This record gives sequence, C-alpha cells and structure tokens, in this order.
Amino acid sequence: MNELALETERLIIFLPSIKDTKNVNEYHIKNRGFYQNSTPKRSDEYYSEKNTLERIEKIQDEFENKSALQLYFRLKTPSKEIAGYVSITQILRGPFQAAYLGYALDLTHTGQGYMNEALGAVIQYSFAELKLHRLMANYCPENKNSERVLEKLGFVHEGLAKDYLFLNGKWRDHILTSLINKQNGNSYSIKALQNL
Repeated sequence: MNELALETERLIIFLPSIKDTKNVNEYHIKNRGFYQNSTPKRSDEYYSEKNTLERIEKIQDEFENKSALQLYFRLKTPSKEIAGYVSITQILRGPFQAAYLGYALDLTHTGQGYMNEALGAVIQYSFAELKLHRLMANYCPENKNSERVLEKLGFVHEGLAKDYLFLNGKWRDHILTSLINKQNGNSYSIKALQNL
C-alpha cells in the first residue's frame, strides 16, 4: 500500500489505506444527508464497507498511476474520526498541467477553518510536488461557504456554467474558478496561506 501524509497545525491529512476502511465508511454514512444536494444520487450499496474498501483500492491505484489524489483528514486528537477530504482529480499533463479540486467537510466541523487548512496543504503539495500549473474548483452559486473558502485561497472567478453537473436528480449551474501556480512549478505560496 502507498503512503502519503501531510501535517498542518491542527490536522493530519492522509492517503487512505485498507486499515482506514471503517473510519472512511463511517464518515460517508454520517454525512450522507448533509451533502445530498451537492452529490450524485447514491445507492445504499455505496455506503457499505465492501464498496468503501473498493473505493480505497481505487484511490490507491490512482495515486500509484499519478492520475488522481484523494486525501482524508482528521484532527490531531486521540479520536480517529475523519473530519473531511480533499481530492485532486482528472490530472492532465502535456501542455495543460492541470486538475480539478474537490473537497468536503464533516457536518460537525464546519465554521472552524479546517477546510482552509486542509486545502492550503493539499494545494501546496499539488503545486510543489505534483508540479501542477492550474487547479480548477467549481461550486453551486448558492454554496456561499465554498465561495468564501476558495476566495480566501486566491481562486479567481472565471464564469458560470449552466446545467454543469447532474446532482441529486437535477442539473445544477456551477461557478467556475481557478488558481494558477505563480511559481511555475516551484514552491507555492499565496498571501492567504499565511492567514490559515
């Protein structure tokens, strides 16, 4: 199994392995209703430990192939409870050197700056280690929390995509944003990271 762990002031951000199956599964079950409107419809089978194990194996394969990165994070406390995740998906190389950024936070950990902290570390890793030039993050216009998080991290509004994703049974518009690695593949730093 591949291993990767990032550490911030309050968080451990890690690539999940088989031993994390139970905790990852519990995180998704706990937050099923919380994210219902912003995710595709999922069957009960999706929330089984067997399905979670299969997803973790896929996460491991994608990390090995350098095609995607999904990291979960937990607080630096004795509890092993997962507080959220950050994903870098559809990594495209060649002249593009870009990927999509996704993220979710446990419903009991909102409003405490954990998402900014986790995203800051993963963005830094993506630019410094994965050598990405551009990250794209999209959100529904009514999702003001995502809007604030991305603005703090320096993401720039690029436009509105109508009927962009089919979520929870209907097509949803999305705001398109991006963040460019101003260091051209060297160490990444933006003013917002100093304030996390």
